[in-house]
Amino acid sequence: MRQRVRRHLRRHPSLSDEDKVHEATRTMTRIGEEPADSICYVQLSDEDSQVMPPDGGFKKGHCSIVNIEPADVNDEVECVTTIYHEGLHTDDIHQHGTDGISREREIVAHEKTVKFLRRWAKKENERTVWCSQHKTNEGIHQRINEVIVEEHRSIQVLSTEEN
Repeated sequence: MRQRVRRHLRRHPSLSDEDKVHEATRTMTRIGEEPADSICYVQLSDEDSQVMPPDGGFKKGHCSIVNIEPADVNDEVECVTTIYHEGLHTDDIHQHGTDGISREREIVAHEKTVKFLRRWAKKENERTVWCSQHKTNEGIHQRINEVIVEEHRSIQVLSTEEN
């Protein structure tokens, strides 16, 4: 019995949410997609995943804070996707200031995120990732495809919204 528990813990390590964010940034580096330089830092809170202004507010040429909600650290794919997507927004704000915040730029960010996910899928072997929400190992390609569907759904919703 003791052996089974150790084996289970080896196969299903319980990482803290902070460790999951570090693992996500390491994954981005491994696949050649560094997190955006315009991210001051990543924080975890109960607020929605979003870009938050630093103390001086959003300013052209300055970095921004990426906030990640608990639902986005359930698995590696979701966490990497969130850091990448919000990093696109920090780049827009870094380049254009508050003019970098718009529905059109949000749609473009989702489209770029889909392209990123497809590039990532091509670089991955068949491996599994632990999903703490579903409490199971899932194939990484399956998870990436699920997130691509979510991104397409977001694009569709944003495209049909009125100003």
